[in-house]
Amino acid sequence: KFEKIQGRNFAVLGDGAVSGTTVEFLKQRGAEKIKVFSRKNNDYLKDEKYKDFDYLINATTISPDILDKFENLKLVIDLKYSPLNSNLLILAKEKNIKVKNGISMLIRQAYENIYTVFDKKIDINITKLELIKRNYNIVLVGMPGSGKTVIGKKLAEKLDMKFLDTDTLIEEKADNRKVMDIIKNDGQKVFRALEKNQIKSLEFTKGSIISTGGGSIEDEENRKILRKNSIVFYIDRDISKLETKNRPLSTNLNEIFDKRDKLYRLVSDEIVFNDEVEDTVNQIIKKVIL
Repeated sequence: KFEKIQGRNFAVLGDGAVSGTTVEFLKQRGAEKIKVFSRKNNDYLKDEKYKDFDYLINATTISPDILDKFENLKLVIDLKYSPLNSNLLILAKEKNIKVKNGISMLIRQAYENIYTVFDKKIDINITKLELIKRNYNIVLVGMPGSGKTVIGKKLAEKLDMKFLDTDTLIEEKADNRKVMDIIKNDGQKVFRALEKNQIKSLEFTKGSIISTGGGSIEDEENRKILRKNSIVFYIDRDISKLETKNRPLSTNLNEIFDKRDKLYRLVSDEIVFNDEVEDTVNQIIKKVIL
């Protein structure tokens, strides 16, 4: 927003056309300081620490690992839109820095081009939703029994997207053995390995609603894959209302919640509280198009 640009300090990565447009826009909106970092000048390689930048904007096609050089960032913007969450954004979020990807810019470009060429205005919200449905996923994480599967199925039905449940996919590949039986007979370690392989197999999936197992986010590689090309929603729910029947790993719920809650928050883009399924589904759709 323009009022957040005026008087702020910006670091811009890259010196190409996108960078040039970004810099000009920031100047027009009253940015206090703008510094362009370019590989040509080896700025990425300097040992210097930068303390006076509020925002970092990546206008390159790569995701350079340079966040450690910036000490007081409030927001990191990556103008790329594929993958939805670049390594730069993932690293920023792990440092509790707010992030923004380039999908809104892509849609705005489409809006302006269509209006210029065809003198026709398009609905930006509908366009964004259709873009996400075709090219990205919506992933649901949360405690066992929080309603991820029920919400996911209703969401898939409303949005006309494919629904995938990682536990169900694991069971299908394990000769239709239930998760409860796999854990009971083969042990939790074997189940987590199957779960990891299953999530890995979904790395390049598009256009799906994916419901995940409650403990899948404890694995760092799983977290990276799940949020790489997806909007991740943490389905929060009152512990007293969690369904625990036929869930062998759902004993000591308070202890499990204390361990996982911070990981759910880390991996998610949005948090919705599930008090009523239909309302939760509508919340998710609203957040997707905003």
